[in-house]
Amino acid sequence: IGSAVKFNFQRKDEIKEVSVATEKLRKDRGESTSLRSWGITVSEMTQRIALEMHRPDTSGALVNGVRSGGPADLAEPALNFGDIILKVEGKPVASMEALVKLYKRIMEVETPPEYVLIEFDREGKNHLTVIKPKPDEPNDPPRDIRKAWIGLATQPIVEKLAKKLGGEPGFRITRVYPRTRAADSDLRVGDLIVALNGEKLRIQGMQDAGLLARLIKKLDPSGAATLSVVRGEEKKDVEVQLELTRPGPSEARRIENKDFEMTVRNITFFDRDENQWEKDVKGVIVEQVESGGWASMGGIRSDDLIQKINEYPIQSRTSYRKAMKKITEEKPERVVFLVLRGIQTRFQFVEPEWNPELKEDAAASTGEAGKQNETSSGASEKNEE
Repeated sequence: IGSAVKFNFQRKDEIKEVSVATEKLRKDRGESTSLRSWGITVSEMTQRIALEMHRPDTSGALVNGVRSGGPADLAEPALNFGDIILKVEGKPVASMEALVKLYKRIMEVETPPEYVLIEFDREGKNHLTVIKPKPDEPNDPPRDIRKAWIGLATQPIVEKLAKKLGGEPGFRITRVYPRTRAADSDLRVGDLIVALNGEKLRIQGMQDAGLLARLIKKLDPSGAATLSVVRGEEKKDVEVQLELTRPGPSEARRIENKDFEMTVRNITFFDRDENQWEKDVKGVIVEQVESGGWASMGGIRSDDLIQKINEYPIQSRTSYRKAMKKITEEKPERVVFLVLRGIQTRFQFVEPEWNPELKEDAAASTGEAGKQNETSSGASEKNEE
């Protein structure tokens, strides 16, 4: 570095010589880290990036990722890929390291501010925005008032289909749910329900698919109902005891974890029926996994049933919340999720990056001077046989 190198070159018909002094090789792309509570990843502004973006110097921190639905994405205006953060709460951001220090200072106080003011550059234009570093917890979906129900799944048989089958319109039973009062009755899969308590069911089209359920909900759940069914050539009345509606997946209690960027919910009656799970099968169902988050990088998928996290058994969202609180306090290098996926029981390994670290912090904590700050969520997995 700093030595002279001579080049001989030809320009048209003339041979020339030039002496060039070498410089220290600089990185084209800098290190990056995640500011999870703000929903962004940022990287260093290198000289190459500054030149490409027509910046006068390398001050600031480059936004290279924004989590969908996160605080930065929900801000008005939202932060975007390629924005350069210049100031936070009025304090200049000289580098990515400076931004990380400001981030830690803001988020480590007992009560973080409701909003954080950010000044950023976008294509040469100076903008301001505020982000809510800890968004409100999502409310559970409202549950319907429990009303009368019969444990059946049905398919509406409209007039055209009824003619093809040589019968009349009605509701064909596609499933009699086990462990319900309907299962104790004489109802069978394939029966065609044509009347309820003597009133004929008039189906005009698929818009009437919910007609039977709506009529049943109007009845007294402590009573009984008489269904007129067609079974082959036979028409008969079947009395069935009513019961209260069961909450479905859309009404299940759920919980979102910001660190692992996934949402889980409780198991419902219909989940057990669909997956043929017995009552002793416990856990929480993964409803949503944010692409690129820790859970996603560790191979967790939607519809996985989480049954254990490290040594903590999971029975419902209550035990899941307690387990994740323990995990957050312990901050282990590896978190092992035991999940049921279809017919397979699997271990999914996640290696979180708990805090954004400066280069010198990572080197000091590991003893490896060359270790850089990067997300290392593992995706290794194996089946439990």
